[in-house]
Amino acid sequence: MIGIKSLLYSERTGKQFITTRFLVIAGLPILPYQSYFVHNRMIELGSYKIPLNRKNIIKNYAAVYLSFLGFLLCIFNFFLDENFLLSSHINPYHYYLRNLNWPLGAIEKVITLVTIILSIYFLFVYGMISEESKVERLLSIKNTFWNTQFPGKNLVPILAEYYEEEEQIILFNQLLILTTRVVVKVTEEENEIVDFYSSEELSNFFDNKLHKFIINREFKVKDTEYVSLIFLTLNVKKLIDPSDETMELLEIIKTYLLGKIKIE
Repeated sequence: MIGIKSLLYSERTGKQFITTRFLVIAGLPILPYQSYFVHNRMIELGSYKIPLNRKNIIKNYAAVYLSFLGFLLCIFNFFLDENFLLSSHINPYHYYLRNLNWPLGAIEKVITLVTIILSIYFLFVYGMISEESKVERLLSIKNTFWNTQFPGKNLVPILAEYYEEEEQIILFNQLLILTTRVVVKVTEEENEIVDFYSSEELSNFFDNKLHKFIINREFKVKDTEYVSLIFLTLNVKKLIDPSDETMELLEIIKTYLLGKIKIE
């Protein structure tokens, strides 16, 4: 009856979803313990720890408690034909409400229906991933680096949106260097020059090189896995630099990939 369990998931895309483990007593979530990004349907073998996810926590609390309350209200109001909230002794104001001569039975039936509708909303609608985010996530995992732990802070690209801005910047720079060296390619002469660059100059160099590569449509001769890596890099960049330029480059790569990859 008491344990640490995960109940409801959110942002589901295929085998991937967000869930939170709670201290659970009698099936009711009491305190959130840890949120996870699950990528293989199994928390134990296919998940990454992420900061407590507000949306998933709200979904769990609202769905479970509203469902429980809706069930009780439904039993009392539609099967036992008794008021549970407004005119019962659990309400400290029940004497006052009875003296108002309001149709308390009808009011409570409306409250019951609203509670049931809200519980259904939080169970099946709230926390669903948008179609645009779903497509972007699916395009981002069409390469072998989407769940790679990068050296240093062990940051994982697919988790970028759950990181702090400082970590997002570090991850983007790591992805930018990888993408430029693997996909765009750097000449021997350029390699000799960049050895003397500061970290900021190096980032600007790779960023400009990737920009020209995309604008000139040079990526079209590359395998879709490499183009997906570019998309993954830009998808992280937009978190720290959602400029029109970034969004334009992202849209170019997205449109190209959607013409090459079947998204289900």
